[in-house]
Amino acid sequence: YTYRLEKSEDHALVGYAKFVNTEDLSNPFLVADFLEDLLVDGKIKELERYNDVSPHELFVVKCPLENGVELFIGVPSERYPAHLESRFLPSRQYAKFNLQGEIDFAVNEAWHYIETRLQLTMPYETEALYV
Repeated sequence: YTYRLEKSEDHALVGYAKFVNTEDLSNPFLVADFLEDLLVDGKIKELERYNDVSPHELFVVKCPLENGVELFIGVPSERYPAHLESRFLPSRQYAKFNLQGEIDFAVNEAWHYIETRLQLTMPYETEALYV
């Protein structure tokens, strides 16, 4: 299966955010480049230290805005260090994709699937969260 619908619990996340202007959204490597920058700068290791509650996973959240999109990469945490941004991921049903391979391939496959097959059943809303 490509994806399954899964109910998620509430999660308080801490991490890093990046705003991407509308004109830059055609770049298929936005998430992969952001992840690589954080990895090279040692910030993914830092996030692992703050991941003190379950699930012990890295979350990538995409939030469409009026003039672009916000990318947020973070982990569940009960701590809120001042140098990290925080986001609240509300409990609801999300589409969880089961893709393997290089991160840029997996992200592009997921979004291609959303845009071509789920478009009629899953409205793309401004200021909504896509994990």
